[in-house]
Amino acid sequence: VEREVEAILADPAPRLAVRWAAKEAFAKVWPSRLGWRDVAVAHQGPRPVLRFSPELERALAERGLTALVTLSHERDYALAFVALVTQPSPTTG
Repeated sequence: VEREVEAILADPAPRLAVRWAAKEAFAKVWPSRLGWRDVAVAHQGPRPVLRFSPELERALAERGLTALVTLSHERDYALAFVALVTQPSPTTG
């Protein structure tokens, strides 16, 4: 963990670029306008997850949607994929 922190502090650009890519990817799958503060990247254990503003979280829940994200970066490239998936309702299984 200490080496990872040192690497991030030495060159934060890849980490910031991949987070920007995640926000861009979400903006492309979301049907309405949103602000850049509405979406953030966090980690749940080793996996990246998206965190949302309360309003956006509510809109996703109303539609029964969950956002899945995959991130990668290598040298000069950063990429992110976001998929919005529906959760089966408890009544339909």
